[in-house]
Amino acid sequence: MHYLWCKNSINTRNKKLVSKHFIRYIIIFKLLVLVASCPVMSQTDTTIVDSTKISTKNNTPVFDSSTIATKPQSTTENKPLLASKVEYASFDTIISFMNERRIILKGNAKVLYEDIELTAAHIEIDFSKNELFARGITDSTGFVEGFPIFKEGQEVYESKELRYNFKTQKGIITDVITEQDGGYLHSMRTKKHSENIIDLKAGKYTTCDHEHPHYYIAMSKARVIQDDKIVSGPLYLVIKDVPTPLAIPFGFFPFTKEQTSGLIIPSYGESERRGFSLEDLGYYWALNDYMDLKVLGSIYSYGSFRGSVMSRYKKRYRFGGNVRLMYEKIIESERGLDDYVNTSAYTIQWQHRQDPKARPNSNFSANVNLKSTSANKYANNIDSYLESTVNSSINYSHNLPGTPFSFNAQLRHTLNTRDSSVTMTLTSLNLNMKRITPFESKKSNRKPNIISKIGITYKSRFENSFSVHEDDLFKSDVVDQFRFGVKHDVGVSTSAKFLKFFNFSPSANYTERWYFSSIRKQYVDDAFVNGETIDVGRTLTDTITGFNRVYDYNVGAQVNTTVYGMFRFKPFMPIEVIRMVHTPSVGYSYKPNFSLDRYGYYDYVDGDPNSTYSYYENGIYGVPGGPKSGAVTFSLNNQVGMKIKTPKDTVSQTKKIDLLKQLSFNTSYNIAADSLNWNPIAMRASTNLFQKVNINASATLDPYALNPITFKKVNEFQFNVDGKLGRITSARLTVGFSIDSKLFESEEEKEETQSSQYDYYDYFDIPWRFNLDYTWGYSKPSDVKSVTQTVSLNGNFSVTKFWKIGFRTGYDFENHKMSATSFNITRDLHCWVMSFRWIPFGRLQSYSFTIGVKSSILQDLKYDKRSNWYDTTY
Repeated sequence: MHYLWCKNSINTRNKKLVSKHFIRYIIIFKLLVLVASCPVMSQTDTTIVDSTKISTKNNTPVFDSSTIATKPQSTTENKPLLASKVEYASFDTIISFMNERRIILKGNAKVLYEDIELTAAHIEIDFSKNELFARGITDSTGFVEGFPIFKEGQEVYESKELRYNFKTQKGIITDVITEQDGGYLHSMRTKKHSENIIDLKAGKYTTCDHEHPHYYIAMSKARVIQDDKIVSGPLYLVIKDVPTPLAIPFGFFPFTKEQTSGLIIPSYGESERRGFSLEDLGYYWALNDYMDLKVLGSIYSYGSFRGSVMSRYKKRYRFGGNVRLMYEKIIESERGLDDYVNTSAYTIQWQHRQDPKARPNSNFSANVNLKSTSANKYANNIDSYLESTVNSSINYSHNLPGTPFSFNAQLRHTLNTRDSSVTMTLTSLNLNMKRITPFESKKSNRKPNIISKIGITYKSRFENSFSVHEDDLFKSDVVDQFRFGVKHDVGVSTSAKFLKFFNFSPSANYTERWYFSSIRKQYVDDAFVNGETIDVGRTLTDTITGFNRVYDYNVGAQVNTTVYGMFRFKPFMPIEVIRMVHTPSVGYSYKPNFSLDRYGYYDYVDGDPNSTYSYYENGIYGVPGGPKSGAVTFSLNNQVGMKIKTPKDTVSQTKKIDLLKQLSFNTSYNIAADSLNWNPIAMRASTNLFQKVNINASATLDPYALNPITFKKVNEFQFNVDGKLGRITSARLTVGFSIDSKLFESEEEKEETQSSQYDYYDYFDIPWRFNLDYTWGYSKPSDVKSVTQTVSLNGNFSVTKFWKIGFRTGYDFENHKMSATSFNITRDLHCWVMSFRWIPFGRLQSYSFTIGVKSSILQDLKYDKRSNWYDTTY
């Protein structure tokens, strides 16, 4: 085994090139230069080093420092070339032909230089010809093994042969395969020139991991010029070794370390309502290392057009985001027809994220999505079309270190696409104080009491908002719609335990609103302007500017406890125990009647007691009301579970099962009311059967009867009318059932599945899955009854290992209509995937067929045929 020590006469620390697929060839040839450029051995007889003289470990040659043969210091004429040592070894044999100035490494030969490693079954270094050669060997069965493998860090490259002339600095690699980011590059013959130029012949690029790929992009020839460009000859797509007509005559690709700008190729299509189209033609600018810009445009033969500007920005460890502006002129159908459309749409989107480590105590974020209703109504995708509300927000928050206070500022926007109404909150300032306990003892060994547990919370908010139709959003008089005010909330609470098992929790809350205007109403019989009568029989409203303080408060207390019940079975029974948990609670809350005259919140129009209004009914935070309330609240929550024996479980041998996750009852009695004191009883229950069937039920029971003529509630119990406990005013039942093939797997199989790495295409590993949901609803608050009853079914199943069928459907029993129904067929084609989606009926009736490459690297390499309610794209 030999160790070669020499200094580097070439720059071995060049920066890595940008290319993902071609630059590694240069590194391979550089390694060969480093090995082949070492000083020539002295001419002596042939030397054979037997494998028994070489230290090994796990059939791998080990470089033992005790066998190092160092070369004396070189003279000026023979100046060392390498700054780091080059090591070579062979598990089998090293043959040195001193007269021929040649070295042969046989059997798992290896050459090392820094983090670069080259292994092959056969490596030759011929100093007389200035060549280095590496290849595999053929065994007795004719199988070739030990192909040259090049490694740099985690990257691995394999070829059949390597040949390099270190004098001319030219070399050839035969049948090389490299892998980078999920893509594979095959090259039948690769040649390196001395000017850092690489020629590629009969190349293939694919994302298929087979040695003989199912598809590839064939390159007849290509040239790579370091730090400059890549020029390729004809490129064409090959599928199953059959060339396709999808080809281009040549390719020119920038190959520099700098970011590059360029033209964005458009796509073409046809829309039934907009005509032929040329979409997303544009240009991309790489502005700098932190920001880019993309401008796109689309035109349609019926006259529609769209322009958009997009930009991304990012500063590492600080912030990042993107901005998109879009304006669109929408012209559909033809002028004079009933379905003719001529309108415009706009979209303003901004997303900004701050790195949490940039400023730990504060954060700024934005999620802006401003758009017109027409942008959704005439959108070219289903999700946007079905979107009923569009929300935006800009938020800044800051925590004050060492204090319980935090500050938050927001801007909000909401668009209702159904009625085109816009609600904007231009300013929302919030100051919050976490719960503090001012009477808590500083001594940790002192037992807390009801005084020390007193806690205080505080919230303050200032808001300025308005609601208008989107057509009036940018008009000057929109300021007249502004509503603003300040709201303060103070809460005080504590708790204590008495009689060992009962918890007592009193509380008090105070709310104060600051309004800067109020209203006054006056009824006008008639008014005269220039001798003409106007506003006959109308109530006029005047707005009075000024500071107004509007407050309210309430106090309350609650007592609750927890009761446990347990029933044990005999030892021979499969059920070990049934456990019940009951949580009863009784509370009281009091709120005065703030509609009384002494509070000054309400008045009558011209003294008419039947026309009550509030001075602050337009206030952004509302106004306290009446009547007085003194409510005693009652609630009871129950849970039932059991523990069964599982002898097959060697760990616990028992299993817990929930029989009733929830069974609750809630109501209240208003002792301050003169009639209708009882509030309706709210009931709720939920359970999970066999961990597969979810059942949820709820109902509201009103104890009072209805007037048979007016159908309004009267102060008489339903029990006194017909013997029933009350009237069911609303009820709801939902049953959800889910089952899949994993239900029948053993525990070992489930653990193996959970531990495997997630892959999107493990969709094919689940033979079948079904979900069934049933919903029943009932409502009868007065004499009108309404019932809803729907069922939905969705699932998928594998016909074979590679065929998957999915479906979704449902039925409305009351309207006798099918709900949204769709069928999906998917075929796994190894490196490709084929899918077919069909919506057979309804407003969104459509179909789509797609076949394309799985990998996201070539996600645009697909055929997509659609025919739907809006568009047909090729």
